[in-house]
Amino acid sequence: MSQTVQRDTETYVGTESLTDGEYYRLMAVRQRRTTLAALAELGAPVDLDELATAVSKRERESPVADEATIDRIAVRLHHLHLPKMDALGVLDYDHEANRVIAAD
Repeated sequence: MSQTVQRDTETYVGTESLTDGEYYRLMAVRQRRTTLAALAELGAPVDLDELATAVSKRERESPVADEATIDRIAVRLHHLHLPKMDALGVLDYDHEANRVIAAD
């Protein structure tokens, strides 16, 4: 089981094995921080659409998320953010099933 690591003011699960440089490059993008926070709340496994909906709600600070925004976020997560987090070992993303299967 992973430990949580606190760097600066936020705590993120799965980042303990990252170097400081990897950690700060990963966290430099707000949508990645929002995604990790949503994953901490949702747990894993989680489908891409469910994760994109949660990220949209957090970004817009609204309980309602429109389909166009969810689709846009899902595309960015699938092609950019989730593969990067997977490569760094922060989470396990099955890109064929569009599912985060583990959040380390």
